[in-house]
Parts: sequence; C-alpha cells; structure tokens
Amino acid sequence: VEIYMVILPDALWSREGTTLFFKHEITLTEALCGKNVEVPTFDERTLSIPVTKIVAPGDSKVVPGEGICGGELVICFELIFPTTLSLDQKKKIKALGM
Repeated sequence: VEIYMVILPDALWSREGTTLFFKHEITLTEALCGKNVEVPTFDERTLSIPVTKIVAPGDSKVVPGEGICGGELVICFELIFPTTLSLDQKKKIKALGM
C-alpha cells in the first residue's frame, strides 16, 4: 500500500523529504531569556519545546523524530527586534553592559 501526502503551501510550514520546517517569531527578550515554543502537530498534538539557550538571528532548533516518518522537525526562529526604546529602557540596557 502506498500513501501519498499532498502538502499545500503554508506561511509557517515547509518540508524537504522527511524534514519539516516550522517558522516561529521570537522577541528579543525571549531570544535572550528563553521560552517554551508551542508547535502544533499534524496529528493534533501540541509540542512544548523549551528554548533555553540564547537565540541569535538565523538560529534554529532541531527536534528529532517529529518530522514525517520519524524525520526531524526544525524550528526556524525569526527574531523580532523592537522598533523603539524609551530613554529609560536604553539606560537599563547600558547598565547591564550589553
């Protein structure tokens, strides 16, 4: 028995072979301090993936076994930078030595 899967274009999902790619926007605060990324799956589960390391622009996180037929799920982070900072926020960042 052969099974065929048709994947329609999606803004958040793409695929290469058995690897699934999921785009996830992350704020600068989340990129520096961590967060749990909630990833909806095609079998109606929700994965809660902890991101504990600093996320730099272009970073991704691999989740083995959550792609197609046991392939990988790759979470591709898109960093959202703030467009403005208040004077107080700038002072606090400078005080941290960043």
